[in-house]
Amino acid sequence: MTSRFGVHFACNNYATDNETAFLQHESNGKIYSYAPATYTDAGDPITVQGMGDLVDFNSGQYKFCSRLQLVGDRYTTTNPVEMYWTDDNYLTLKGGIVVDLMNARPKIDRMGRFARRGHYFTHAADMPLRLEAIELTIEPGDV
Repeated sequence: MTSRFGVHFACNNYATDNETAFLQHESNGKIYSYAPATYTDAGDPITVQGMGDLVDFNSGQYKFCSRLQLVGDRYTTTNPVEMYWTDDNYLTLKGGIVVDLMNARPKIDRMGRFARRGHYFTHAADMPLRLEAIELTIEPGDV
């Protein structure tokens, strides 16, 4: 299955033995196993993508985002997340800025002016990813 954000695994059957999940691919019929502690597929990192709702913070007025901070597990080795944002209902994405979850404060500063914004991220590393929230520091702007 393909969306505008990439290719997704398409399965039509699922079974488990309480330790491993088994998925049957919908087009080639092959059986694939899925284990929660596995972050690669045939040696390549599995890409995780996340897309948030569009938010305007109950106001159509412009505002400024002075900081975006990722809240989640902290890692002892590099664990990059690539952050994007949209001000036009996901027609285009801005950013592509790498935020490393190894940093004490994984953040992006000075993200500009917007009236309504959505956030999107990708993660492709042979590491776990557990995010709790995306915190935004918003300041009022002009009309």
